[in-house]
Amino acid sequence: MIILMMFVQSIHSKITYGDAVISLDNCAIYEYDLFLLLYSMR
Repeated sequence: MIILMMFVQSIHSKITYGDAVISLDNCAIYEYDLFLLLYSMR
């Protein structure tokens, strides 16, 4: 689970580095979707 969270953080960094203003919102939504996906797979 910790590894997955680190993976999400690395994705977050890469996306927000490219286009900070737009992708901050998209990234929050993406991370939330990923969290729900991981949670439903438990």
